[in-house]
Amino acid sequence: NIGADPNIHFEGIPAIVSASAGGNAKVVKLLLDHGARYDVCGLGGETPLMAAKEGKHIDVELVLRAAGESK
Repeated sequence: NIGADPNIHFEGIPAIVSASAGGNAKVVKLLLDHGARYDVCGLGGETPLMAAKEGKHIDVELVLRAAGESK
């Protein structure tokens, strides 16, 4: 742990939403493992799970559901 914030936003978009939309399950898991919240929303109101579903990233959906995300 180098003190990085897993809940960081870039241009208003939470890192976990960006990683979910991009289909990067490893990054999503890493963020969750380091305390990222899965109940955040992007600029358009999309949750990480919504972003993963929109991109048809089933592996990301599974990671988020395992963490407790359901919306």
